[in-house]
Amino acid sequence: MEVDFQGQSMIQAFDGEDAWWLFPMHTGPDPQSMPTEMAESMVKSNIEGDFIDYAKNGHTLELLGSSEVEGTPTYEIRLTKENGEVVYYYFDKKYFVPVMQKSEVETGPMKGQFFETYLSDYQEVDGIMIPYFTVVKVNGQTVQSITFQEVELNPEVDELIFSRPK
Repeated sequence: MEVDFQGQSMIQAFDGEDAWWLFPMHTGPDPQSMPTEMAESMVKSNIEGDFIDYAKNGHTLELLGSSEVEGTPTYEIRLTKENGEVVYYYFDKKYFVPVMQKSEVETGPMKGQFFETYLSDYQEVDGIMIPYFTVVKVNGQTVQSITFQEVELNPEVDELIFSRPK
C-alpha cells in the first residue's frame, strides 16, 4: 500500500516473508522492518476478505439480527475467526454491502477499545461494488479517513514492488 501523507509517500509492503515500511516522518528516509504488532496484522490479513471460503478457513458466522448504522437499516453479523478474533459486520439491508465493521483492539495501549470502520460512496468497478470512502473511528473520534480517487482491479504488477529496496 502506498499513500501520500502530508506530501510524503508512506509505503507498507509484505512480500510473503518480509513485512517492511517506509514512513519518512517516523522511520526516516530508509525502509525499515515493520514493528512486530503491525507486521503480524499484515501477515494475518486476508486480501480476499473474511467471507470468501469462511468455513474452509475455520471461521463461523452468526446473524445477530437487525440494527441501524447512521440511519441505515442493517443486518448485524458476527464473524468469529479461527484464531478467536471477532469482527462485527453491518450490511445495508437494501444493497447488501457492508456499511460498518467493528472489532476490538486486542493488544497495545488501546486494548479493549473498538475500531469502527465506516464504508460509503460505493461505486461499481468491473461489476464489483467498491467503497470509495472509509472512516475509522475509536470511541466516536475519527482517527483516519481515506478517499479513493481510482480503483483498478487485477492490474499487471511487477512482484518486485513488494520487496524491500536495498
